[in-house]
Amino acid sequence: MHAEEAVTELYLHQVPYYMDSPENGTYVDLMQGFTEQFGHQFDLKMASSERIEKLLVLGVKEFCSLGFSVELAASEGLPTGHLVESQSFNRIHTSILSHKNLPINRVNDLHQRVLVVYHGNVKDAEERLPERVEVSIVTVSSLDALIKVVINQRVDAGFVTSPDILMSPYYKQEQSQLHLVDLPNSNRRESLVCFNSPKLRLLVKRFDQYLETLRQSDELKQYIEYKAR
Repeated sequence: MHAEEAVTELYLHQVPYYMDSPENGTYVDLMQGFTEQFGHQFDLKMASSERIEKLLVLGVKEFCSLGFSVELAASEGLPTGHLVESQSFNRIHTSILSHKNLPINRVNDLHQRVLVVYHGNVKDAEERLPERVEVSIVTVSSLDALIKVVINQRVDAGFVTSPDILMSPYYKQEQSQLHLVDLPNSNRRESLVCFNSPKLRLLVKRFDQYLETLRQSDELKQYIEYKAR
């Protein structure tokens, strides 16, 4: 056990089951395991993806974000030279959810349609759609609300991430009414991203060691695969 006095601010983007709150979620469990092994304490906070991106761009203080990546920051035109990143521990996909009676089978089918987005993912949705595809975007505050408006056909489709949509009990309940397809080139990695300082470089190095230990013992999958509790 390594003694650590510093407390690092760690921002989590709310994703069902992975990061439900600062107290619950498999990513929260992942960091608690790291704390137990290395003694490093975290001040866990929830924030929208836009808030996390703004903090990363400003670079005004030392903090980390879990479930983000330099790859994603670069794809959205954000500066990355002041960041340091761990190994990837998970990968997610962005997908389009539609009603089975009006299935969206390819991204061009979204042209001039209404797309619903949740949890501050508007920018992510806009970035992943080709410029030629024009959509009207509406927002909701939860994944269940998104699924409901798609089922009721109040919108044409929903922008979601996998595997969290696949983990949703409500999605599983209503799956027979729904159609899901991955967006092209939607695969992106999830990692620990921090400001590049001596203290946080050491933190990232230790986190990589922690991930390798979990991989070798075949324990990493319990944190990145949903397990009913």
